[in-house]
Amino acid sequence: MKFKDKVIYDSNSGILCDVETGLKLPWYTPSFLIEFVKRDFKGKRIFEWGCGNSTIWYKAQGAIVEGVDSNKEWAELAGENIKVETEKQKYIGYINNFDKFDIIVIDGDPVSYRDDCFHPALRHIEDDGIIIIDNWEQPAVELSKWPETKKHIMRNELILTVYSWPIAGWQTALISKKDAYVNTIV
Repeated sequence: MKFKDKVIYDSNSGILCDVETGLKLPWYTPSFLIEFVKRDFKGKRIFEWGCGNSTIWYKAQGAIVEGVDSNKEWAELAGENIKVETEKQKYIGYINNFDKFDIIVIDGDPVSYRDDCFHPALRHIEDDGIIIIDNWEQPAVELSKWPETKKHIMRNELILTVYSWPIAGWQTALISKKDAYVNTIV
């Protein structure tokens, strides 16, 4: 099924929705979603810093999702296995309660915490896993440089792929070890 046949645009929210389920897709750039929604998520372990519509969509695809959010309403919307945490070190360190994940998403508020989430993400990602960072180097977002993340990408020889969208410089980054993502998309 082609991407354009799998999604519809919800003009009220400005978000793409899954035609089959009616659920809002994860709020990543459409250029990233084109390939991403083709993946099989059944049984995949996913951790999210920042939960909500993406959490609901992943669960509907059969994924096992754990996560943390600083916003009580988003956490409640996302359902079970989502912790509310506002204190920075506990928010960042919440992933340490778990072992490894196939996908880790860094997309929560406060945005100022995101760069500090990357190092713990590296410790908890499977060798063939991927890390997704939304709003990567986006000028309209408070954190636009990502110094710690870039340092870890270089030091660990990770692959960084950036999916851009022309609205407000919106970018979604995908980080993987070697060509893990490319090899699992087929």
